[in-house]
Amino acid sequence: MTYGIYSHYSKKNELEKVPETTIGTIDKKYSIISRGYYINYNYEVDGQKYSGTEKLNKTELEKVNVGDKFKVTYSENNPKYSEILFENRIEK
Repeated sequence: MTYGIYSHYSKKNELEKVPETTIGTIDKKYSIISRGYYINYNYEVDGQKYSGTEKLNKTELEKVNVGDKFKVTYSENNPKYSEILFENRIEK
């Protein structure tokens, strides 16, 4: 549990210190019984592919689809730290 809390704050700190943005694509929607709803997304930084996971509530999950594109904020120092920005949908 302690590692999870540390990891969360490290990620948040990195995203606040040196944020960059790119475009991410949702590639999977799923649910885990008694855990909730999730999406996986992919994005690219300097030719390197990365992926992230975000927990959603059911209403949020219904508003997104596989293939949808959104802005993604990532850490310039560590691009594996990212956060998808659902309020910044990229229209096709």
